[in-house]
Amino acid sequence: MNKSVEQKGILQKGLLESDNDISLVKEFKATVSPNDFNFTTICDLISNNKIEIPYFQRNFVWDKKQSSKLIESFVLGFPVPQIYLYRQTNGKFSVIDGQQRLLSMYFFRQGWFPRNKRRHGLGQLTKDKSLSDENFEPSNYEKFQLVLSPFYDGTENPLNGKTYQDLSETEKDLLDYRAIRTMVIETNPSANKDDSMSQAYEIYNRLNTGGTNLKPQEIRTSLFHGTFYNELNELNNEIIWRKIVGEHSKFKHMEDVEYLLRIIALAEGLEFYKPPMNKFLNTFSLYALKPSQQDKIVGWTDCFKTFLNSLEDPSGIFVNENKKFSLVLLESVYANFIHHRSQKISKRLVQSLRDNDEFKASMHENTTSRASILKRLNLAKDIVFK
Repeated sequence: MNKSVEQKGILQKGLLESDNDISLVKEFKATVSPNDFNFTTICDLISNNKIEIPYFQRNFVWDKKQSSKLIESFVLGFPVPQIYLYRQTNGKFSVIDGQQRLLSMYFFRQGWFPRNKRRHGLGQLTKDKSLSDENFEPSNYEKFQLVLSPFYDGTENPLNGKTYQDLSETEKDLLDYRAIRTMVIETNPSANKDDSMSQAYEIYNRLNTGGTNLKPQEIRTSLFHGTFYNELNELNNEIIWRKIVGEHSKFKHMEDVEYLLRIIALAEGLEFYKPPMNKFLNTFSLYALKPSQQDKIVGWTDCFKTFLNSLEDPSGIFVNENKKFSLVLLESVYANFIHHRSQKISKRLVQSLRDNDEFKASMHENTTSRASILKRLNLAKDIVFK
């Protein structure tokens, strides 16, 4: 590969990942408490929406065989990996690690298992409601009968084919009262809320380093879900936006939602910006949860929709020299657009900005420094909005 092309690719990737390794806290003030919730308690907590699974966090990816093995492990008393929950200030729990296990448990007790087409859209279940509100229609679900292989000697597994209701009284007792080690994490209630959320983010990040590998935006969805993130998720489906960034399938870890978050956060919160970028995005996400900001959120996303409709030609407008999507190009233009909402965005002028030597130079050192960002925004103002 051409070395300069490779370096540009690394630079572009680094714009979102450059500060992912930076610790956002200097001192750990959270508490971690083991709780031995049993199977019944956990299912009830999910039913009552006390364990929240953010609706756009992750898909349910386990198949029935994987979920069946988990249930069998509970009945037989085999150890299973512990679950991590974060206790919010309202007393509810967010899932840090264990979503697939929790949903497998819940669906087995309910007696239904999501069909393939439903599994990948399962996250929509908890949008503004609890899982218990779901109508288990046959078109979306099938009966959850355990799928377990025969034993090594060819004899059939006695649990194979059973539903929750089919379990014997002894088997049901073994399952219902089986304790599942659950680690509950709480931040210090006396701490500054921004510091508390930074600690919670750091906990998510470190717990997932060697296991489920949650990416920054996936972690944010667990911590900051609310009206703003609902709007971001809807905005992510806009047709013109998809023309700009590409198909959903390209983004396995919500990078496209993170793009939207960063674009809007820099435009609406530029005066508060200071690196690292990760901490700024966390801080803005927390800011968007405040009651005082709720009336502004629709305005933020409506403005971005207006921006999308102001583009003379969205195809290939925000791309770098290698024809790859350029986040810094788009965010530089958009941060100025919010002050020039009636203006059409010229593809020719955007390309002039992209090809500007000063603009390109600002991306080679300290790409997320305040000075570099302001320089790019000022150049966009002079070139695109002159």
